[in-house]
Amino acid sequence: APMLTLVMAIALAEGISAISGVQAGIKWPNDIVMHRHKICGILTEMHMNSDGSIRDVVIGVGINVNMQEFPASIRDMAGSLYTETGEKYDRNELIASVMEHFEKNYDIFAEAESLAPLKAAYEERLLNMEQEVRVLDPAGEYTGKALGITLTGELIVERTNGILTEVNAGEVSVRGLYGYV
Repeated sequence: APMLTLVMAIALAEGISAISGVQAGIKWPNDIVMHRHKICGILTEMHMNSDGSIRDVVIGVGINVNMQEFPASIRDMAGSLYTETGEKYDRNELIASVMEHFEKNYDIFAEAESLAPLKAAYEERLLNMEQEVRVLDPAGEYTGKALGITLTGELIVERTNGILTEVNAGEVSVRGLYGYV
């Protein structure tokens, strides 16, 4: 179920790009970025039954669509489709595009029961790919190079000492060495 965050990230990037004509990227695992500004975030919540099975999964998405300005405290990292393209968008068309891409990608994911058939699409839009990152782990911060994702959605980071680490989204925050991305 946590892999659904990544399925939605692909759908958002594809759907937003289809409507705007501008490439949207993914900052692992759940932010959609355009021109180095976060325009969208995803929050996935899973509920379990008492027997340990999944009862439901809720994917919340917030897209900055036609916002024209942001508070000074977040202006350097936040954006909207409007601020990044100079155009206003019909929210209904945008959501329809995103959901069309989500349904297609979800069907692929559900049939495979893994991210394997979607891995290349995710990594193609992964802004951290082959970039130096800072991993803010409660056990200790470290730097390395992001090499992609595993078939279950962890970020693969090659630490500066050469050790490969699989980073779980629930445990850490990843930042670029020189900024948000």
